[in-house]
Amino acid sequence: MKYLIKCSYLIASISLLFSLESCVKNRNDLATDFGSIQPIVEIRDNISGLGNDAGLSNFGKASLSFPATDDADTASFYVNLASVNVMGKDINVTVAVDQAAIDAYNSDPANTVDFVPMPDSLFSIPQTQVTIPAGLRVALVQVIFHPSKFDASKSYMLPISITDASGLAISGNFGTIYYHSIGNPSAGVYDYVEASPPIRYSYVGVVTYQYPGPYPEPGGGTVDLRPYYPKIASPTDPTTISISYANGFANMLITQDPTTHAITNITLDDAGLASVSNFFVYFSSYDDATKTFHIISHYNNVNTPPNSGNDRIIDETFTKQ
Repeated sequence: MKYLIKCSYLIASISLLFSLESCVKNRNDLATDFGSIQPIVEIRDNISGLGNDAGLSNFGKASLSFPATDDADTASFYVNLASVNVMGKDINVTVAVDQAAIDAYNSDPANTVDFVPMPDSLFSIPQTQVTIPAGLRVALVQVIFHPSKFDASKSYMLPISITDASGLAISGNFGTIYYHSIGNPSAGVYDYVEASPPIRYSYVGVVTYQYPGPYPEPGGGTVDLRPYYPKIASPTDPTTISISYANGFANMLITQDPTTHAITNITLDDAGLASVSNFFVYFSSYDDATKTFHIISHYNNVNTPPNSGNDRIIDETFTKQ
């Protein structure tokens, strides 16, 4: 009797096991079959796969920000095999500059900056064909840029696309990386005007001044700013340049109308606004014919508490060289 009961329990258990296995199998019938997904080759900016600089959705991340004085700088990205499993053979991947990508970008009315192709003299790609070894997923591509040769007044684009991946599919969203630099017609080298040498008027405490009245007597003396020239104006965007301010403790951001080139705004960068207080401009002008700025500005040399330090008046006239 006990034997029959044990056999009954065993048969019931086996039946239940097969029933559960059948349920699991049926439940997964509608799930994604990852084994059927085709391998795709894409561009990524790092080997971890986290984050990406490729594709139009990441356009801003591919902005070049190397120092303008650098002779050569290297940017790198990976070609990546996006698949469930690695391949059992090498994958030869070819990349190339993609002129069609520039044309498509410039033809889109939603894009406000018109880019020009980056000349060959400004970059090089040491290897345009790289290999993803069998059993691995990535291969490194390097691009060498020459920032000191860039014309800061121009907006350059260097889109690099995967053109072949040993017959594998190429990503439509992440098959291109859009390296670019934003230019500004006012960017470049500036020097002071001999007839109006740049100067800082230093005061003890707070002063009152209205343009064009004479400057108050500088109780703290004056500082000759000519040793801080020439200065380089770097493009922040197509209408704003960043140039060293006064004796170089901060950068001044100058925004101009894109059509008339008239000055529309002047402020200090974040570092400047964090270190001083009460920055404002008494007077500003821009001569489009001579590419000359004349800016008279004010700040207090202490940030906290505001205006508890000493006032400064800066008078600078500088011309593009």
